[in-house]
Amino acid sequence: MKKLTLRVCIFACFFLLFLAGCPAPDAPNSTPVQQLETVATPTASLAEGTYTSVQSVTLSCDTAGAEIRYTTNGVNPTANTGYVYSGAITISTTTTLKAIAVKAGMNNSAILTVEYTINIPVPETVAMPTASPGSGSFSVSETVSLSCTTSGADIYYTLDRYYWSRRHCKNQPICVLQEIHQQPCWRCSKL
Repeated sequence: MKKLTLRVCIFACFFLLFLAGCPAPDAPNSTPVQQLETVATPTASLAEGTYTSVQSVTLSCDTAGAEIRYTTNGVNPTANTGYVYSGAITISTTTTLKAIAVKAGMNNSAILTVEYTINIPVPETVAMPTASPGSGSFSVSETVSLSCTTSGADIYYTLDRYYWSRRHCKNQPICVLQEIHQQPCWRCSKL
């Protein structure tokens, strides 16, 4: 029993000596923990949403001197990864844009995340024009009419297979003085 009491006394002495060397948490001579300010979260000039054309986005940060880093693949940027922002970002396809602002001596900002959906309308396909009469050889000059079932389409044609823009038919018949080729050369375009 005496050995146990002696051990407890020795432990208590060391414990008291340890506490005497450590200042209390609220003691006046304790060193305060410095709280770092946090960089402002970047902002995007374009609201997230769905657009029908290519868009341009600029990023900014209210913390002077902060560097903005961003990604366009949905991966979170960090102080060392992502593109360093230097000017407008072109958004031509559906994109998840993420950005962070960083500055030495400050905590990194929260990550900005904006989703842009780009749905560029597909142009209407114009129907293939038809000729009346069709291709073939004629013994006399023939008047040929070209037509297209797409409303409002313009028909361009060539008699030599090369220069589409040289002749334009706006509901006018064509007088053909030569053979019409087996594969007629004409096309429609909707302006």
